[in-house]
Amino acid sequence: MISGIDEIRQILMEMPGIKGVEAWGGAAAEIWGKDSKMVTRLSIAAPHLNTRLLSLDFVAGRWLLPGEKQSIVISDTIYNFYPHLKPGDIITVKLPGRQKEEWKVAGIFPYIHMMGDPTAYGNFDFISSETRLSNQASSYHIITENHTAASQLELTQTIESHLLNQNYKVESVEAGSIQRGKAINAIMLWLFSC
Repeated sequence: MISGIDEIRQILMEMPGIKGVEAWGGAAAEIWGKDSKMVTRLSIAAPHLNTRLLSLDFVAGRWLLPGEKQSIVISDTIYNFYPHLKPGDIITVKLPGRQKEEWKVAGIFPYIHMMGDPTAYGNFDFISSETRLSNQASSYHIITENHTAASQLELTQTIESHLLNQNYKVESVEAGSIQRGKAINAIMLWLFSC
């Protein structure tokens, strides 16, 4: 089983070139229609609400509030399924192993996509509780001292090697510049849970 967030954060913060570590939760969810049919899949990332690595421009609405449950900020790709959706509207979301529930749309952000399902952000504490992964993260976003592509590539290799030597199962380590969103000066780390 993966160790707790604080333990992994401490291991990473001891490495040279790392300024900060954010633990993010997440879930692969589904959106269901009123006709009891699945409309689309939904990828939910769950940073802490005070994340330093995400700066969204909003088409409408706002960011999540502390303690807010069953609320999301969703990409404008949702308009492919609900062209008139607006903040305050309710959609039906199903998390893995949970019942379908009504969630409120807090905000809508622009998202350039080539294909795929909508993406969204949820409250870390709520998503962790609902997915029964308290004190665990689905990814770690690492804030680096150097922001060049070469230095981040070198650091990704160092991180992966260091964690493997500590008997962690690493799914992937990627520089933020190749990720979606605005986490350009960060490295994303995914660990396998055992």
